[in-house]
Amino acid sequence: MKGRYLSINKKLLFAVTIISIILALTTTSYNLHHRLALDINHINNTLSNIKVSQLSSITSSLWVEDRALLQSQIEGLLTLPGVDYANIWNDKESIIERGLRLDDNAITQIWPLEYQLSGKIYVLGNLIIQSDLTSTLSLIN
Repeated sequence: MKGRYLSINKKLLFAVTIISIILALTTTSYNLHHRLALDINHINNTLSNIKVSQLSSITSSLWVEDRALLQSQIEGLLTLPGVDYANIWNDKESIIERGLRLDDNAITQIWPLEYQLSGKIYVLGNLIIQSDLTSTLSLIN
């Protein structure tokens, strides 16, 4: 009985095809992972910039209880790329809340709003910022 075998050409074609598929999948996976890391890094940079440039101003507005200015500042935060939810929260209640609170697929940053006067620190509340990762993660699916 004569066994069936593949010619060298067919074996070589099969090997090249399998290697090409593996390389394509590896490259695609790496590119998706790299893109996700870049997007998350960009969002984290935006949120860090908020802390550096906006936090003291928001704290001062909260200290003098200027609700109109606080509302304007919070709405201004929502115009920044990657900011989808902002909330000023004290121990009892939400003072100003804009955007839709996210439960899943979000980066959340919480910063204390502390006002310093005459060497004493007054904790006024927290600034909560969230960024929605749904669109970023949808690239992977």
